[in-house]
Amino acid sequence: MSFRSRWSALRPAIKPQLRRLVPWLGPALAGVLLFAVFGTVPARLERPDVTSPPWSLPAMPDRKATAAAADAIWQARFPWGGAPPPPEESPVPTAVPVAIISSAAGHTAVFVMAGLPEVHVRAGDPLPDGGRVERVEALTVAWTDGQGQQQQQQLLTDQPRPITP
Repeated sequence: MSFRSRWSALRPAIKPQLRRLVPWLGPALAGVLLFAVFGTVPARLERPDVTSPPWSLPAMPDRKATAAAADAIWQARFPWGGAPPPPEESPVPTAVPVAIISSAAGHTAVFVMAGLPEVHVRAGDPLPDGGRVERVEALTVAWTDGQGQQQQQQLLTDQPRPITP
C-alpha cells in the first residue's frame, strides 16, 4: 500500500477535526510569531533612576484652631445657628368620617385624624379635635368640628374629605 492510499483513507476523518482546530490554532500561531519578533519589549527598556525623598505624613494644622474656625462658621449658618425662621402654624388636625357601621344597637360613625387611631363614635359623643357628633344615620354623618362649624358628610355620594396633618 502506498503512502497516498493511506493518506486518502485518513483524509476524510482528519478534515473535520482540523476544521474545529483552525479557529484556535490560527490566533495561537499568530501570537507565537509576534512574540518571536517583538519579544518582551517593555522589559528591555531602561528605566531612569529617579531618586525621590521617602514619603512622610504631611504636617497637620493645629486641631484646636481649625475646630474653633469651623465652629464659628457652623454657628453662623442656619439651620444650626443664626436666627431660625418663625415657626409655621401647623393646621389643626380635623376629624374625617370614613365609614358608618350599622348594627342592631344603631349606627356608629368611624372617624380618622392624622397621627391618631380611628375613633368609633355614636350621636352625641365627643370627637378628638374637640367637636361633637350630632347625628349618625345609615349614609349620613353630621357633626360640629373643633372650631364650632357644622359639618355634614353623606358617604358614597359626597367627595371624600382630605385628612389634614
